[in-house]
Amino acid sequence: MMPLHGIIEGIREILSHKFRSLLTVSGVVLGVASLMAMFAMIEGMTAAMRRDFVRFGFAERVTVDRAEVPPEQLAMKDLSRGRTYEDVTALRDHASLVTVVSPSKQLNRVVSAIHGNRRTQIFGLTGVEDEFLLMDNWNELGRGRFITDLDLENHNRVIVLGSIHAGSLFPAGDSMGKKVRLDGIEFTVVGVLKKTGNRWLDNRTYIPLSTMFGTFYNANIQAGVDQGPDVTLDEIQVRVGNFDNFKEALEQIRTLLDATHRGVQDYGLRTREDWFANIESHVMGARLSGGMIAVVCLLAGAVGITNIMLASIKERTREIGVRRAIGARPWDIFSQIVIEVFLLAVLGGVLGVAAGWGLVEFLEFMAGDVTVPIIRIDQVLISLASGMVVGLGGGFIPAFRASQLEPIEALRYE
Repeated sequence: MMPLHGIIEGIREILSHKFRSLLTVSGVVLGVASLMAMFAMIEGMTAAMRRDFVRFGFAERVTVDRAEVPPEQLAMKDLSRGRTYEDVTALRDHASLVTVVSPSKQLNRVVSAIHGNRRTQIFGLTGVEDEFLLMDNWNELGRGRFITDLDLENHNRVIVLGSIHAGSLFPAGDSMGKKVRLDGIEFTVVGVLKKTGNRWLDNRTYIPLSTMFGTFYNANIQAGVDQGPDVTLDEIQVRVGNFDNFKEALEQIRTLLDATHRGVQDYGLRTREDWFANIESHVMGARLSGGMIAVVCLLAGAVGITNIMLASIKERTREIGVRRAIGARPWDIFSQIVIEVFLLAVLGGVLGVAAGWGLVEFLEFMAGDVTVPIIRIDQVLISLASGMVVGLGGGFIPAFRASQLEPIEALRYE
């Protein structure tokens, strides 16, 4: 049988049973649409993460973390005092590839903040220096000023409130210059951070690093004995000036820290490359999960095509018997059914792409500026091809069954 003749016959069969054809391809339409929407959402999510990765300065940032001392160095671990201001001074004075060094110390307990008859609970009060604003691009002042060198030098008791705590203590917005008592110690409000909409970020509250040490860590009580002032830092963040020199900067940082830590490897360098790799693995997991859901939809569509085509062949048994009786070979019957299924798969794929485009537009409208779906042509083609392949695969069993019908038995069928 000529392929063109088979296509014409297939189109005629589809048009003569429009509703049945629509039911046949509905599963393929849903599968292609869901696969396309999944691709677009994950592509948009990945693009947003990559954009924020660069926008917030993650790519050039290095964090000096605490690390367990290797077993071979346990005997010499007391030579190092851990992360201290000595590390900060060494990095600022001798790390030529580093532009910003930001140390911090956090108070890991709840502090009661009081102004007049208003009270709020602050957890994670952090001592920082003025470079802190240069480290994270999301740190923006809404009102007032940030910590200054003069505050650090004089151990000034000043505080920069997050928007949540500022709203709790000063609902009228008149916080500048007002006094706040932290566990009975008076601090002056000099700034309020800009609201971000992220509850964790808007809870941030900062005081000068020197004030944090002098006020809250001037004693280190262990087993009832004062071990003296606690001089260790919780975090040291470093920004590399040029990302092209990132590896050289890491080596420079390691060399300086090895010297200040007396060769003890009680620190680690955490780069955002590792964090970005974790993001990519999560995206891959989301893509796999979404792909599995879409595949289930496509397989359901293939089962639907198989069932409806089997019913169609049963209805056309006498027609197939007549064709066999006048000389049609099993291959002719098989190819005719396959061509019909192929046309249905193409129809389902095209309708699925149209439905997927509409679904992506709807998701974009619902998501707003949070995650904008991104449609890529290659992924549209993959979705279309997947629907066509699965749909075509669902027609092979009916086509084979039709080609195996005996002419005499088929002619006897009522």
